Amino acid sequence: MSKPAAAAPSDPSKPSKPLKEVPGSYGLPVLGAVKDRLDFYWFQGDTEFFRIRMEQHKSTVFRVNYSPGPPGYPDSRGIILLDQKSFSVLLDNSKVDKSDTLLGPYIPNLAFTGGYRVLPYLDTSEAKHTAYKDLIFELLHVNSSRIIPEYNKVFAETAGSWEERIAKSGKAEVFASSDAMITRFLLRTIVHKDPAEPGPASLGPKFRDTYQLWTGVNFAGIAHTPLPHFLEELLFHTFRLPPFLVKKQYKALANFYRTHATEALDLAEKKYGLDREETVHQLILILGINARLGLHKMIPALIYYLGLLGEDFQAKIAAEVRSAVHKNRAQGEEGVNITTQALLEMPLLRSTVLETLRLTPSIFYMYGRAREDMVIESHDAAFQIKKGELLGGHQYFVMRDPEVFEEPHKFVADRFLGERGKAVLPYLVWSNGRETESPASSNKQCPAKDVAELITMQFVAEMFLRYDSFEITKDSFINTTELNVHLKSLKKRSV
Repeated sequence: MSKPAAAAPSDPSKPSKPLKEVPGSYGLPVLGAVKDRLDFYWFQGDTEFFRIRMEQHKSTVFRVNYSPGPPGYPDSRGIILLDQKSFSVLLDNSKVDKSDTLLGPYIPNLAFTGGYRVLPYLDTSEAKHTAYKDLIFELLHVNSSRIIPEYNKVFAETAGSWEERIAKSGKAEVFASSDAMITRFLLRTIVHKDPAEPGPASLGPKFRDTYQLWTGVNFAGIAHTPLPHFLEELLFHTFRLPPFLVKKQYKALANFYRTHATEALDLAEKKYGLDREETVHQLILILGINARLGLHKMIPALIYYLGLLGEDFQAKIAAEVRSAVHKNRAQGEEGVNITTQALLEMPLLRSTVLETLRLTPSIFYMYGRAREDMVIESHDAAFQIKKGELLGGHQYFVMRDPEVFEEPHKFVADRFLGERGKAVLPYLVWSNGRETESPASSNKQCPAKDVAELITMQFVAEMFLRYDSFEITKDSFINTTELNVHLKSLKKRSV
């Protein structure tokens, strides 16, 4: 069970504790950044990098060089916040500026996005942030009736491929196949076109490779790869890769959206007064990175945790799913049994999804620059922060804060059920905002936060409408940089 919620974060401008200097050092110029980067990617790994320094400084707030940093990337000096109380400042748009801080100290070359600063890099104070976020809200609304049926279709296709692979080789990988499934779902739903379908501007059967290569080069500076460390360091973290390496792939993506996203582009142009060409590039990143990676990463994580919980727990989820679906069975489209109302009547499944989001959020890092001089409090100290300093949070630690969550490193499927679950719900942050808050054009919370939760719940519901249980391979594992999960068996539903 979870602890009763800790007291709500205090006003950072009114410290209740004596001020302390923020501990930590950046080291020598450039050399300090290189040393921290090698520790982060090579010698220690991302979580150990922060854990070691947290223990050294006896503080959850300290100075650090973020990666990748100089010499090939901008000044990466900043302050990390690793507890719930200090981290809360990153959720306060009046305190932090989110301009160009999606990746922390740098923004990729704008040529990767057609020369435009796209929505994730915009601060809430910018007019385009409001306009493009409102556009996304409306696209979700006008396409709401497509969401469940399209997901049902792509799931059935993907599940069939998993069954074939298990029959042929004894296992089915989940990461790449679920990525392809989510990409098809998003483009069918919002763009109204399957990327693999033949025709003008088709991305072809290797559509995932096109998106994956563009994404990889775009975000090479923060990449974790299977390459030997010295090669990864030399190729990706020391200097920036040039956009021309994926010019062909990006041109194909842009042509696909120009040709097929006409309804979305018309809406942007006619109702919101947005530039049609700019909207093409906004949609490529919003759907192809924010939405795609966010929804995709949840699937291997859920399969992993449900696989570890075993057949008895899976039977509980299956019973809840089937009962709610039977009660709220959809009428009309053949093969679509799930409704939104049915998903809302699956509390154990929702708690399981939220617990997965707590331990394995789609993005582990959040950044922002202090808008003004201010004081930030952790659980046991207060620190003076100067205007312009780069603040960052690592949600691996924040979502495992022992002051808020009991057994913080353990997966507890029913953690968010009942009154005790409600008490800790405000401390769950996975969507650039609190679980108890709603996305709006005035904040940075994911505009599809509530839809994403329901879609993720639908994935699990589809699994247990088709199967009684499943197993994962013994060598499956997940961490902050890898989701290496394989299905070993899928036991077809018996009743």
